[in-house]
Amino acid sequence: MTLTAEALATSPNPIVAQLAATILDGNTNDADNADSNSGDERFASLDGTAEMAATTAEEDDENPPPLLLKILSTKRCHGSASERSFVEDFLFEFLDNSEYVDDVYYTTAPKADKEAKNLVAIVKYPDGRESKTLFSCHTDTCHTLLGSDESQGLQNLAYDPNMEQIFLGEEARKEGGNVLGADDGVGIWLMLEMVKRGVPGTYVFHRGEERSCIGSKHLSQAYDAWLRSFDRAIAFDRPGCDEVITHQRSERGCSKEFAEALAGELTMLGNLTYEPSDRGVFTDTACYFRQIPECTNLGVGYDFQHGPDEYLDWGHARELADVIVRLDWDALPTKRDPAAKPEHKSTGTYGRGNWGGNSHGYGGYGAYGTALSTGGVEDDEPLPTHSNNVSPFPTSSSQAANTGAFKATTVAGLAGMSRREIAVLVREKPLTVERLLVDLLSERKGLEARLEQLRLFL
Repeated sequence: MTLTAEALATSPNPIVAQLAATILDGNTNDADNADSNSGDERFASLDGTAEMAATTAEEDDENPPPLLLKILSTKRCHGSASERSFVEDFLFEFLDNSEYVDDVYYTTAPKADKEAKNLVAIVKYPDGRESKTLFSCHTDTCHTLLGSDESQGLQNLAYDPNMEQIFLGEEARKEGGNVLGADDGVGIWLMLEMVKRGVPGTYVFHRGEERSCIGSKHLSQAYDAWLRSFDRAIAFDRPGCDEVITHQRSERGCSKEFAEALAGELTMLGNLTYEPSDRGVFTDTACYFRQIPECTNLGVGYDFQHGPDEYLDWGHARELADVIVRLDWDALPTKRDPAAKPEHKSTGTYGRGNWGGNSHGYGGYGAYGTALSTGGVEDDEPLPTHSNNVSPFPTSSSQAANTGAFKATTVAGLAGMSRREIAVLVREKPLTVERLLVDLLSERKGLEARLEQLRLFL
């Protein structure tokens, strides 16, 4: 999909449409005077639990498939009845009935948490050989409401077909304590798509990742010899769309050769752009650094995780799914020695706490977009960054004037925009106070994300 400012002027997000229109007109100072009720009639029927568009009822190449919607519509707080039902009644049965799965079982659980039994599925090569690749995702989310029955364990979703983004529906946002759960629902979906296509590998659906990796820590202690049989561990649990993680919490988990090869394959096989990145925080594969040579985490398209503004870039997830089922995972190089002295970054930080080019989104559309039906049934980095630190925004000092009403209006508009919308608007007509706006918005978003994280742990 080619995005233009003209197309964005028709976005279901009224702030985006308003800002796009005013920038096209070259009159951003008049944005405050726009009719605040514009578009209300157009989107009123999409609030609450309205059914998704009929075109998404069946799986096709463009719209989010029912399987993904089923995953995202389920609240999966660790230890909740809804997560237990999702794993035992849905996920296990799905894998057990899959054509290419040779074995599916639960691991043991730590004594302190009987819920943290990981689910494992094995897909072998046609000749019976087992792959040396472990694929990783996690089943739990950061929902703060424990679903004790079917109604409490579900949430409604919304979809913006223009931006190809999925986010919480209005009713789910009003409930409080909800997140989209693409962290790591999209990772679950990607791995199920690989299973459906018979991609050889060992698929581990970890439990309790959002509670400090309970399931994977137990595996690293109780299944040491088993883990040492693998050459690589690939997690599908990174925000954004372009990173192959080499370091988690500043420690190297995979070799430069491996990361470059994987990034190259992902880029070559699809309409994607991946690069090695040392800004990883912590997910399940970090627990296997001492046992598996190449441990990484891939950007899978979600952003603003752990809060109500979380969204999923469905366009990216769809493209990534098409690529990973065609990639020869066992052909990737294995260079890192897990028994060697740990290697740490000498400078810099981890996480995505600084502004850089190719930002990973400003998240969230609230009540707008096409509402989706409920369909049945760690990266804690709130701010955008990119390893090349090249900003898409012009940096001329002559553009630092005229802050006034334009600054206030545009900050409000940017707060509801995605990374692609911002980038397109800048390309169409450069913002006159772009650097100040980015700094202000980054500070605001960082504070909001940190407050939300603190609230979750209180």
